[in-house]
Amino acid sequence: MPDSRSSCRPAYRAASRFGAMALVLGLATGCSAWHHTPEQKMAHELQALQQAVPKHVTDPARAARLSEAIRGLDTDLTEFRREFTAMREDLRAANARPDVTRAELEQLIDGYDTRRKALRTRVLARHAEMIAATTADEWSALAKHERKALSAAME
Repeated sequence: MPDSRSSCRPAYRAASRFGAMALVLGLATGCSAWHHTPEQKMAHELQALQQAVPKHVTDPARAARLSEAIRGLDTDLTEFRREFTAMREDLRAANARPDVTRAELEQLIDGYDTRRKALRTRVLARHAEMIAATTADEWSALAKHERKALSAAME
């Protein structure tokens, strides 16, 4: 009499091959999203936010104010990304120098902090403008795009 385990092996092998193929196919098709840069993710979410405005905000004056605030947010977040990238590169370059002083590093970081705080204030003002231009229900429908854009800007 054959072993009951040996009769399951062909079915097990087929199932495990199918599972492995599904995993590879899923990774191959899903990996394309992993290659987007933070800038691309941010731009995508801001564009989605801009496109969602006419769907959710019916008052033309408020929709125009909201669209203007979104364009301003795009400018501010783009500047934030540039500033962050420049700071990271400057800090890496300074840190790679064997003769760098603590004062030089502190000066770099302090300058970055000052510029970052100014940008953060502008981004917060844009956020307040967007909320002021929407009702609670409208903002509820739009906020996810702003949140994702902000997250991408900080990657």
